[in-house]
Amino acid sequence: MKTIIRKSDPDDLEFLEHLEKRCFPEFMQSSKKAIKYSISSPFQKVLIAEIFEANQKKPVGSVTIYLYPKTIRIFSIAVLPEFQNKGVGKRLLEY
Repeated sequence: MKTIIRKSDPDDLEFLEHLEKRCFPEFMQSSKKAIKYSISSPFQKVLIAEIFEANQKKPVGSVTIYLYPKTIRIFSIAVLPEFQNKGVGKRLLEY
């Protein structure tokens, strides 16, 4: 399965909300406001993992990274349950 990693944009908000609901218990989920901030923040980077399914790109996972001057911190990584154990998370980490 070919996985493409790209930077998120505001159009990804709905997918990222869906991913939070599918992958994390309610008390651990980021709010819509927090996700929106992460997408536009100069101090964070949100990457999207996509696969090709039926000749269309389909988002299946993401990673949110905090950017520091000399290091990064992974805040969150998630892959839709039906695409877990297929290398998507590993691909996000390698990127």
